[in-house]
Amino acid sequence: MKLLQAGPALIGICWLAVPAASPKAADQPRAGAAVRELISQLGAKEFLTREQASAALEQQGDAALPALRQALAESRDLEIRVRAERLIAAIEQRHRPRYALQRILTHAQAS
Repeated sequence: MKLLQAGPALIGICWLAVPAASPKAADQPRAGAAVRELISQLGAKEFLTREQASAALEQQGDAALPALRQALAESRDLEIRVRAERLIAAIEQRHRPRYALQRILTHAQAS
C-alpha cells in the first residue's frame, strides 16, 4: 500500500526503468525472420552453432518468446524443442521482476 501512497513521481520513475518489450512495427518482419533462422539453428549439427543461436535468442528476450513457444509445440527436432523450452524458462525468469512491476503499475493506475 505504501507504493500507492508514494504518488505519481515514484510510479513515473519505476515506469522509466521498464524497457520497451518489442521492436518497432517496421522492424518486426525482419526481426521475425531472424528469430526463425536462429530457431532453425538450434537443431544444427555443430554444437557451436547451436550454442550461438541459443545465446542470440536469449538476447532477443521477449521478442523471441512467441516463436520459441511455437517451436516447442510444433518442431519435430528434439534438440530444438529442448533448447526452446530452456530458453523460454530463462527469458521468463530474467524478466519476471519487470512483469511483476508492470502488473503493480497497471493495478495502481486502474485504482
